[in-house]
Amino acid sequence: MNRIFEKAATSKNLEADLIESNKNPLNYYLTELILGAHWKYHTEFCIYDGKRPPFHDPVLVVANKILFPYEHFARGTNLYQMYSEKQYTLYKVLYPNRPLGFNCNCAVAH
Repeated sequence: MNRIFEKAATSKNLEADLIESNKNPLNYYLTELILGAHWKYHTEFCIYDGKRPPFHDPVLVVANKILFPYEHFARGTNLYQMYSEKQYTLYKVLYPNRPLGFNCNCAVAH
């Protein structure tokens, strides 16, 4: 994930660079987690919803603790600066066939 954040920091065309990077299956997986963080995936463990592994990916939780131990996930990166509608829009462009929400009582649909 750190390499993805570093690449995004120097990117002149973030969308194109992430599409190119996503040709690697590991980057595809990690970038999807990064862009889905906060609105789709949890970045912190919660005792109330910790039983939902698809929504609470342990990789994202661990990466949050290692890369951003005392901060909000991705704070200080240009990907954090775009968290909002831009992040959601980029997610839809890069992952058009991935669901944007989950069919459960506790999920927030966009």
